[in-house]
Amino acid sequence: AEFIVQKNKNSYIKNKIETISSLIYDEKAWGAYLNSISINAKKHNIQILNFVNSYSDNNHSSFGHVLDIALEVKGNYLNTIQFINSLEQSELVVDIHDFSIKASDGLNSDINISVWGIVYQ
Repeated sequence: AEFIVQKNKNSYIKNKIETISSLIYDEKAWGAYLNSISINAKKHNIQILNFVNSYSDNNHSSFGHVLDIALEVKGNYLNTIQFINSLEQSELVVDIHDFSIKASDGLNSDINISVWGIVYQ
């Protein structure tokens, strides 16, 4: 009887996890997010100097950051803040975990982003 109860609980949890579509491995959704970065940069008058993304091979866990994005951008202060805010406005679980802003001939920013998710096995 305990086995059946536990099996039903596991089935319930599995079904609930599967309904969290924004967390489950989805290259199409991540591609759309990567595209939105460029769209928001243009919208906020931000120049992208470097844009690198890589899949995080996290074999030890089925949950964690799965897509790493590194941006080097240039723009004025207000536009940069609005751009950073736009990066966080996503249905995906997005984590801006490291950034630096330096003023030289303009305002240069390095922004590191992780998109978190579940790699369903």
